[in-house]
Amino acid sequence: KIGLGTFGLAPSEAKATINDALSLGYRLFDCAPVYFNEMELGDAFHESISGVPRTDCFITSKLASPFHRPEHVEPALRKTLADLRLGYLDLFLIHWPVAFKYVDFDPSVRGWPNEDIDDSDDGANIDPTVSLRDTWTAMESLVEKGLVKHIGVANFPVMLLHDLLS
Repeated sequence: KIGLGTFGLAPSEAKATINDALSLGYRLFDCAPVYFNEMELGDAFHESISGVPRTDCFITSKLASPFHRPEHVEPALRKTLADLRLGYLDLFLIHWPVAFKYVDFDPSVRGWPNEDIDDSDDGANIDPTVSLRDTWTAMESLVEKGLVKHIGVANFPVMLLHDLLS
């Protein structure tokens, strides 16, 4: 299978890019809320003229840093699912091993009104009180609920990965 990363994909280019990718044989799609194009990608997947069934695609997205607290993990995933217009993800990753202070959002509104969820404010928004193990446990519950098939991490140094899984 061939994969397409959607980082840097302009929202206005999502529909044509997804249709072209599907027609060319792409079946893996890497997405993230902090790419600020998931709503448009979701519309593109939903409206695709390629005829490729959802079950033939492998779609990944990621947990943004403000949503690492266990009580925020599932609502953040559900927002991603709504934005992408999907019933489940094939893979859900912790995008970065750094938690930010929570950023409130309206789960009934698709897309993001600004880029606050990706703003560390030169470190001032980092929340050192959030445990990666607690985030991971909340991620595991998403698999049990059938909202995601697999979970993982991105951008983790080996030491943190070892610590997380020990």
